[in-house]
Amino acid sequence: MKKYILITLLIFNCLNTIAQNHQIKLKPNTKIFDPNKFTGIGIFKIGIDTNVLMAYAEKNVEDIVDCNDFSELQNKRVSNITGGRLELIRLKTADSGSIGADVIQSYCPFVTQYVLTAYKINGDLIITNIRLTFFKNSLVKFESDYDKLIEDALTVKYGDGELKVTETKSSCYHNLTGITTPLIAKEYSKEWYNGLITVYSDLFESYDDNCKKEIHTFFLYSVENKLWENCESSGLDKSIKDGNSPKIKKSELNNF
Repeated sequence: MKKYILITLLIFNCLNTIAQNHQIKLKPNTKIFDPNKFTGIGIFKIGIDTNVLMAYAEKNVEDIVDCNDFSELQNKRVSNITGGRLELIRLKTADSGSIGADVIQSYCPFVTQYVLTAYKINGDLIITNIRLTFFKNSLVKFESDYDKLIEDALTVKYGDGELKVTETKSSCYHNLTGITTPLIAKEYSKEWYNGLITVYSDLFESYDDNCKKEIHTFFLYSVENKLWENCESSGLDKSIKDGNSPKIKKSELNNF
């Protein structure tokens, strides 16, 4: 028994010595919110309601219009502040019988979305084609065209973002030779964090059917919100279920 106790004490002392020599470094808690860090751009802070948006629109935009057709929305996009009308567009889901595709792109009934064709911060910094997502009248997501000035401004104010490079296998098929060329699509993103808020400055390289490289860029920030995410998930499940359910009524099958 004494021998067993002695061995146990020796093991305990050994483990204690190792623990003292190799202190465990805890990872910083990235969920801590810092009010001095990124919370949004201009008036578009995470959590604002649509009253803030409407107050801005009343003083600054030329028109407030509705849109439920994707091609119509594409026509309203601007390349700069002089390239089109400064509008606030309320996005609506197309009716089930409508030819136009849905433009709201949400399966949650508590989501509303708007597009602001341009927003001037200061000087030369103009953000174009902003898409705003509100969940229960609270801003949860901001998307826009990419502009190097946005990334530069974030870097100056909040420091370098975390660079992430993601590679995806791709390929294209040459009709004349019958040869398939393996390719790599790459995504480069700079990310900043503040608690549950994540900011992305993104560039995506892909290839079309002719092996021609295509460059897509965008900028967005959003907040982690489980209620919103669960609402989208359950709405998607319902949409899939409804889409797979028979569209014929039983009463119509009397002569079937």
